[in-house]
Amino acid sequence: MIKNLGINLVPKFEHDSAIIVKRLLELDVEWVRLGFDFYNFDRKKLDILVAKLSEAGIKILGLLYGEVPGVMKTSIFLDRNYSSIFGKEKSYLRFIKNIVSRYAEIDHWEIWNEPNSARFWQAKPSPQEYGIMLKDASQLLKGINPKNKIVFGGVAGDDDISFFNIVRSRFEKDVLARGIGDHVDIVNFHPYDKYCYFGIRDYSFYLRHFKERFKDAIAYSKTLNKPIWITEFGISRKYVYLKEEEIADVYFELYSLCSKESIPFFIWDLIGPYGKVYSRFNPELTFAVLDNEGELNSFGKKLLYRFKCA
Repeated sequence: MIKNLGINLVPKFEHDSAIIVKRLLELDVEWVRLGFDFYNFDRKKLDILVAKLSEAGIKILGLLYGEVPGVMKTSIFLDRNYSSIFGKEKSYLRFIKNIVSRYAEIDHWEIWNEPNSARFWQAKPSPQEYGIMLKDASQLLKGINPKNKIVFGGVAGDDDISFFNIVRSRFEKDVLARGIGDHVDIVNFHPYDKYCYFGIRDYSFYLRHFKERFKDAIAYSKTLNKPIWITEFGISRKYVYLKEEEIADVYFELYSLCSKESIPFFIWDLIGPYGKVYSRFNPELTFAVLDNEGELNSFGKKLLYRFKCA
């Protein structure tokens, strides 16, 4: 098992749980970041999946979030079907209590996903609103099991990027400055930027550029006096003109950089594409390492080869 290596798993249950776990064992990951969707929770199938992951010795970071479709209107114009979670705090806390009490095998819990982005907050990102929700969720989780570790919702970018009202910078720092730090065990970044989605630069640029971004995120986390995890990172194969083996090598080098600091590094992602909830132009459609039949695709095979040959 490759220490500190993880991968994201947003279960669609088009693939059998046994197949999912088999592929994870092939990839030799230590962790999965498993999404528990506030809007669409399939308890019976998740029971089977969590049990099989635990039996296989794969550690689970439970992501307590709501999946919002990756189409333009949910990022820019928002969507009345996914109104801000801050208006649903009581329902969200009941959801947390049900999930966390049910899956005692999991002791690391992430509170929402990318709360600094309008897409997932479905409102103007608000450190005040998220801080209130994070504190309440943390107290609930610690009350259920004091050993539960609370992971800050993965910040889109490395907390230094702002984009109109869509992504807010200094979000994590602003939340923690409100006295929430005692309720958080681990800070969390998704160091994406435009080069993850579109680019004609060469391999050497990508390696140099993202090593610097990761070093900056690590240095920034130290100013927050918290351990850091990188729970999402990926490079699209749709609009980025790198060879698959070059992307695999960038992943490995970034993992190696994180591993030296004992920082878990999670690849985005295991399963895709996502069907109608994602625009056919969305670069994320080519991040996954499994094909539609649940086999490693050509990129997944190259990724496995790169890590196994290290």
